[in-house]
Amino acid sequence: MPEAASLLRHRPSHGWLLLAGSWQALAGRLGVIETLIAHEHVSDLDLIAVRGDEVEEHFSRLQFELEELTGIVARTTSFEAFWKPQAVSGVPYRTIILLESTSDNVTPLPEPAGLFSPRHNDAIVLAAGASADAVGEWKTSADGDPRPGLNLLSSALVMSETRDVARARQAADLLQTARVDYLLALPANAVIQLGPEGAVRVDGDPPPKITLSGAWKQR
Repeated sequence: MPEAASLLRHRPSHGWLLLAGSWQALAGRLGVIETLIAHEHVSDLDLIAVRGDEVEEHFSRLQFELEELTGIVARTTSFEAFWKPQAVSGVPYRTIILLESTSDNVTPLPEPAGLFSPRHNDAIVLAAGASADAVGEWKTSADGDPRPGLNLLSSALVMSETRDVARARQAADLLQTARVDYLLALPANAVIQLGPEGAVRVDGDPPPKITLSGAWKQR
């Protein structure tokens, strides 16, 4: 991956952002998540499941396995309730967030204090499929123009596998503008882990792939 550490600027900057092409890919890699929390005190952990009305089977399995692993029952919430500003202190220290549900109608805050404040930004965030597609600065939509994303991954456009021609065209158009620096493509079995101090770990066959934008290439 070209200049991965400098490109993949993410929140939480002291925690981990795990993205996958599908929830099946993450559910099959519980050991990856277990390794990240193995040295933490269970009593300090919190587990939040941001869920929609219809929950994918592999997401439910991963949530159950994490509850079994930590001994903590996940607090469930809707995306709209979770994303709104909660408290200036941000989410609790050592929080594991399963981001299953997102929305096209939520405008992210410049500094989303409801998620990661400067004092408490070492959460572990898990997102896959459609929710992974939403974590960039921009995201494609099923119809119309691209929309602002959650901006957990700065200057990025993320796309899991899609056969939607409109989304593919939007992605190609965005790569020719200055709105994104790169496209992070996530095949169904691909997982990428972004951690503190530029840590990048990739897994899957085929693995994640970065395509640089025209604006980045001209720098």
